[in-house]
Amino acid sequence: MNVPERQLTAAKTDHVVHPDAATVQDVLDGVEGAAARFEALIAEEIAAKDFVILPLADYFDGYESFLAGCSTLSAALGRLMEQNEAGATVIEVYDRNIGRIEEGARYHQTRQGGDIHIDSVNRPEPMKYLILGCAAPASVGGESILIRAGDVLERLQAYPGVLDTLSQPFIFEGRGMSAEP
Repeated sequence: MNVPERQLTAAKTDHVVHPDAATVQDVLDGVEGAAARFEALIAEEIAAKDFVILPLADYFDGYESFLAGCSTLSAALGRLMEQNEAGATVIEVYDRNIGRIEEGARYHQTRQGGDIHIDSVNRPEPMKYLILGCAAPASVGGESILIRAGDVLERLQAYPGVLDTLSQPFIFEGRGMSAEP
């Protein structure tokens, strides 16, 4: 089960990285030193390409193993961030039939798409990596838009004072976020 080619149309295919299968399997099996090798590979690829797509579906035989495997591979890259007050480190994105965004639901709990945003700007320590996994691609929609922060910064520099304004403290709405330790 590989990532369908249609899902890669928005990304240059040179961003697709096929890590050494033995290294991935070693990480999944908890072999000593494998996590460090995997992290070094990903860091090197991201330094060269800004972002990478890892088609990892072949390593998993179902949804539960996909969730567990993605968590294991993500943990090889660093400490997983708690996503809610319950301490979950993985948030599943699907329609929970609990209402609409306008009624207070979070976008990942609905069929509504989220606006372009930056994840976890409210955190005092920025993330080193943002991991998105797709267990079952949507037949319609479901695209993820990736924008390089450097490109945004470059464009904003053309507007005097904007970066100064954006660098000021601000109130961040944080529904569903964990309390800081």
